[in-house]
Amino acid sequence: MINGVPGLGNVVELAEVVRNEFVESRHFGLAVALDPDGKQVFAAGDVDEVVLPRSTAKPLQAVGCIVAGAEKVRMNCSGKHAAMLKAAVAQGDDPVLYLDPHSTVQRTITAEIERLTESSTGIVTVDGCGAPLLGMPLSGLARAFSHLATAPAGTADSQVAAAMRKYPELVGGKGHQNTEVMRLLPGVIAKGGAEGVIAMATPDGHAVAVKVIDGNPRATTALALTLLQKCGVNVSPATTLINLPVLGGGKPVGEIRPTI
Repeated sequence: MINGVPGLGNVVELAEVVRNEFVESRHFGLAVALDPDGKQVFAAGDVDEVVLPRSTAKPLQAVGCIVAGAEKVRMNCSGKHAAMLKAAVAQGDDPVLYLDPHSTVQRTITAEIERLTESSTGIVTVDGCGAPLLGMPLSGLARAFSHLATAPAGTADSQVAAAMRKYPELVGGKGHQNTEVMRLLPGVIAKGGAEGVIAMATPDGHAVAVKVIDGNPRATTALALTLLQKCGVNVSPATTLINLPVLGGGKPVGEIRPTI
């Protein structure tokens, strides 16, 4: 809360960009790591501050679409909108109004997100793709990913997590960091979003979430993996995603390194 307006207030340094031992830039924000019981293993800044998860919310929105009656969908905006339309038809709603926050499908998505995050903020904005976007505490975002990662078989939650694990290339794309995390660390689910947001969770329920306040995503994957390390998770197969070089003339002259 800044001057009475919801926003990111209590943030701390999360990462720095070093070029030839000179700190060129610093990234500030919020970061949280939870154990399988939902207890905080690590917190940087006020992790109960409300953030806009952007595309990191897609797995949560997918759960709502399944509950509302859609078929399986791909994890991109066109797939998300197709799922919302399918769910609207399944609910007997006017498909023209499928983006209305008061429509049955959007109310179902809201209810499922609030269940997964164990929180309700009442903050509803519009995402870049035009769909309703709910604000949520960063800690709630991590909690939601923990629920997805550990969901009992046969539930809508487990369907989404299983699809992400089986088809990681549909979450980010070939070579994308989201996809590479899930390829290198089987069982982990990961999803980043615009404006410096990311969340990850392990099969046993350790979960992390990051919000970089300047919106730059270049350090988010490294930060999330560093948080998983703090939980005792072996992330060594994904070391290349943590050690990010800064180049000069095509050669490494520094690094982007987490400072949490």
